[in-house]
Formats: sequence, structure tokens, C-alpha cells
Amino acid sequence: MKKQIIDFNVNSFNEDKKYLLQSVESINKIIPELIANGITDISMDTIRNIHTNYDKFILDIRDRHIDNFKEKFGMDLGSPFIDMANKAVENIKNIKLSVKSNLSMFYGQFIMFDGYLTIENNECKLCNTALDKLREKHTFYTETDKQNKANEIMQAILLKFDELEAMGISSAHFVKPAIIYKGADNKLHLRSGDFLNATK
Repeated sequence: MKKQIIDFNVNSFNEDKKYLLQSVESINKIIPELIANGITDISMDTIRNIHTNYDKFILDIRDRHIDNFKEKFGMDLGSPFIDMANKAVENIKNIKLSVKSNLSMFYGQFIMFDGYLTIENNECKLCNTALDKLREKHTFYTETDKQNKANEIMQAILLKFDELEAMGISSAHFVKPAIIYKGADNKLHLRSGDFLNATK
């Protein structure tokens, strides 16, 4: 059986796309601060670590500074190295506020879009396949031959309602909201969940 598209939910696609782009913008806002504080090898793992395990992130940077000082001076001076390392990461601690304000609002979406974003040359952007993946996420398909036949009938009916809309007659007078809805593209769509339940 060849699956048919019941609906591409343009409303939910646009909503997720909005959050996806906001996540990109939020991440790009904190990258310059990271670079200014000596963090130059930035990846999506860096962003994830800052948000989910910030204290360990800071300790790792401090330890890296201590190792660099030991290598530079060729000896272990103990607490002076630790003091120097603490001063070196002091500014980085302030990034936490920026991270929280820029990422927390969209972090649920950021997790949801894991694999949709990448950082290249210290710039966050959508992966090449991000919008295709997002489109597929919001596209719903038939599962049986019976649903294929019902879908063909319903899609033909939707086209007739579109003709009514083109004549200036609102389809709201004729459609059952639970099954049919008007999308952001101004076209009528089948609600995939209700359709699948009705045609089992």
C-alpha cells in the first residue's frame, strides 16, 4: 500500500519554525560573550553543557587555566595558580545570566530541536536538513487502504470547500471543526488524528 498525505499541518510547522529560529537567535547572542572570555571551540555540546551543567563547565575551564599556568611557568605554585585561574574565569561566570535569559525561555524547544541546529565558524544556524525534517514531523499519512480511499474522497471535498471560499462564501458555515480546519495558508485541512480515528 502506498501511503497518502492526509495533512501537512502548516500551523504547527510555522509555530515550531518560529521557536527554532528564536533558538538560533538566542544561541548567537551568547557566542560573542563566550569568545570574549576565551571559549573559542564552540559547538552545540558547549551550549548544552553551559545550560545543563554550568558549574562543571566553569570548573573545567578553571582547571584548564591552572594547567596552562603550570605549563607556562614550569612549576606548581599551588594556591597562587588557583587564585589566578579563579580570576581568569570570573568574567565567564557572568555569562550564566546571559545564557539563562537567552536560552531558558526556549530551552524546551531547544531540546526538541536537538539535531536541527549546528554551529559553524562560531555561528549557530539551521542544519541543511532542518526544515525538511520539521516538515516531515508535521506531515501525517494514511496507514490502510480504507484510509487511502477515505482520504481521496475527503481531499476532493476540501477542494470544493476551497471553491466556496473563492466565491466569498465562508466554509465555517459548512464544516465540522473537529475534522476540518483552516490553516495558516488559508486552505482547509483534515485533522489527521480525527481522520485516523474515524476511518479505523
